This record gives sequence, structure tokens and C-alpha cells, in this order.
Amino acid sequence: MGLGCLCFAFQPPEDLSPRLSAYHDAIDKSQPVGAFKNHKVAGYTVALCLEDDAEAKRVGGAGYIYNLRKWVEFITPLGKLPSHRWYADILDNPLVEAMEEADPGEAGRWLAELGYCALGNPDSCVQVVKRFQDLGVDQVLLLMQTAGVPHEKVMESIRLFGEQVIPACRS
Repeated sequence: MGLGCLCFAFQPPEDLSPRLSAYHDAIDKSQPVGAFKNHKVAGYTVALCLEDDAEAKRVGGAGYIYNLRKWVEFITPLGKLPSHRWYADILDNPLVEAMEEADPGEAGRWLAELGYCALGNPDSCVQVVKRFQDLGVDQVLLLMQTAGVPHEKVMESIRLFGEQVIPACRS
């Protein structure tokens, strides 16, 4: 309908590629509901950028796991409704199963390596954001204030994204 696209990172960024291709094909053929077609794609992921790479992955990974577990808890009943079967399909994801028993520190490292999250020091975060860029994602929306992440760490992350990550991704 020409509204633009928002992608959630419940998979490595590269797994979005076929979906983004389908989106671009569909929008080219769409009749916009507004005055124009919005071809922009936004990607959404969890992020925490700290000087200490391991700390960012441990703290950010714990927040991601907590949020994922709560999300699963809330949508599982919806997936049982005939009108909402697609929730059950979303929950049929190796990430959900892996996170059930995951150690937060190890999970943060794993999530960052696969590109599910931009967790780590500025260099680590740049690598993940560039993976989204390489797919043609126009904007990356970042959730930094996941459960358990102290306010001062969120503020440090915002500062590091502004001072180091964003400029590195523009070059």
C-alpha cells in the first residue's frame, strides 16, 4: 500500500534479503493509500554500545533475553487463536528456543556475532549496522533501554553511537 517497511531483527540481517526483495517488488506494483509511495525500509534491533565490548554484550544480551522471554509469554496465547496463527509461526524460530536456556553473557556475544543485535564496543556495533546498510535498509531503529540496562549505560551507548558508530557508517 506504499506505506514503507519496518523489519524486526529476529534473524541475522542477511535473512531479511528475500523479504526485502519481495517488499520492493510489491511496492513497485502497489497503489499508494497516500499521496506517494514510501520506498524506505527501517530495521529495528536491540543495541548497546559501550567501550567495554564484553560488558556491552553481557548487559545488552541479558536485556534482550528478558524482553524476548516477555514477548514470547505475551504472544503465545495469541498464536492459539485461529485469527492469529501467524504469531505461532513467528514463535517457530530457533532464536526463541535457544534463548529459553541461554546464559546472558554468552547470548549477547552470539546475538552480536549473528547480527541480531548491535551489542559491543563501537567497532562491533559498526559491523552490525553496516550489515543492515548493505541490504539497503535506510534507517536502523535501536532499542537500548531493555530491561536491566542502567540509565548511565544507555546514555553512554547513545553518546558512542553519535560520536563513533554513525560517523563510521557514513564513511
